Amino acid sequence: MWNVNGIDIDVIWNDSRSALTIGIQDERVFAEVEAYARANNVE
Repeated sequence: MWNVNGIDIDVIWNDSRSALTIGIQDERVFAEVEAYARANNVE
């Protein structure tokens, strides 16, 4: 995992499927969505 300017980047290799998964998450947006979900009891 890398963190570049508040953005998390995950790279995962799955041998059984010969697949590469790349996940990108902006920490600021994630924090806002999570705060909204908690405030509105969204699961």
